[in-house]
Amino acid sequence: MLPDVNVLVAAHHSGHPHHAVAAQWLQQAPSAQDTLVLPMPVISGFLRLVTNGRIFLTPSTTEQAVDFVDWLLESPHVRLQDIAAEWPRLRKLMLEKNLVANQVPDAWLASLALSLSEPFVAFDKDFKRLLPRALLRMLSA
Repeated sequence: MLPDVNVLVAAHHSGHPHHAVAAQWLQQAPSAQDTLVLPMPVISGFLRLVTNGRIFLTPSTTEQAVDFVDWLLESPHVRLQDIAAEWPRLRKLMLEKNLVANQVPDAWLASLALSLSEPFVAFDKDFKRLLPRALLRMLSA
């Protein structure tokens, strides 16, 4: 399974409105049946958001943010994603859906999920437009 950046942000930040749902999912998700796959853009996006004082009144310190990623990666059921060959799928999504600007990172993540045949976990309903139902797990608060 591939988590959206916002799922990790919500799980990490106790003040986030979706914290309880995301934290519970994250505690249960990595298992022998469902490995959690972390691509670098998700990790870097997580680090960028949780340490940003414009987003959170009390942002995480660099050490807290890195510790959270380290904690995730300590699980035997969580792994870093190597660079994948998702360009053909991203190209197709971009052209078919006429995606632009801030839609591009979501399209890249959707392309990665399609390439790996891994379910994508998100709060963001925009992914319904990018992924088939079988590859999308929507969390709700």
